[in-house]
Amino acid sequence: MLEFEPHSKVTLLYANTKEENIIFKKELNQLAHQYPQFQYIDFISGEKQISKTDLAIDSNASYYICGPDSLKEEIIQQLKALKISKSNIHMEHFTDRYMPWFGIFINRKHCFE
Repeated sequence: MLEFEPHSKVTLLYANTKEENIIFKKELNQLAHQYPQFQYIDFISGEKQISKTDLAIDSNASYYICGPDSLKEEIIQQLKALKISKSNIHMEHFTDRYMPWFGIFINRKHCFE
């Protein structure tokens, strides 16, 4: 996207518990160096948290949120306070802890007959 949309601005706010947990850090820094419209900011727990100031990019910006439920809830509250439209907020849901699957047992042999 960065190569084909030079006028689009992308800001990645990336929160981690420790600096050593940052995956693709080298690659993200290379992208930020290669594409001036890409900004990458690390947030390490205990040092700095994502705040309204960090989120106040543009009222028409699209926000894509991924992370543990507690982080998503806090970011949503901050975006609401900034009066960001719900249509500009997109979330990815995943589980941040083990959740057993209580599905129906399927007889595999029967499935392949």
